[in-house]
Amino acid sequence: MLRFEGSLVGMRFRPPALDIVNSLKIGDKLLARREPDNPHDPNAIQILLDPANFNTVEDRNGEQFIEDLAKECGWESTPEFPIHLGYINREAAEVISGQLAEQDITEIECVHRLSFGGKPVVELFL
Repeated sequence: MLRFEGSLVGMRFRPPALDIVNSLKIGDKLLARREPDNPHDPNAIQILLDPANFNTVEDRNGEQFIEDLAKECGWESTPEFPIHLGYINREAAEVISGQLAEQDITEIECVHRLSFGGKPVVELFL
């Protein structure tokens, strides 16, 4: 089994992604989805919050998490699922996308973590 890790980037371009990512707990499950038709990077990998896989060891409910966060942050509306949070950074995506393509995998579960500097990263296993 191979372990991959990549920084989560681009949240500021997808409101309310930054609020969501800042409220995630370590170990929350997310979804990594290849985006080979991305016009800027054929190796792009989206990171999504999908309530179907959102549970953690605490078994949090994804829909309830978003509803509570929407109230807390004063969002005008609740986003539709899955919520596109951002992308895996370009350098990591190049390696990970190649591995996913070799195994004919379009999307895979990943886990939210923090780097030593406190930045959001995602971890996945193949």
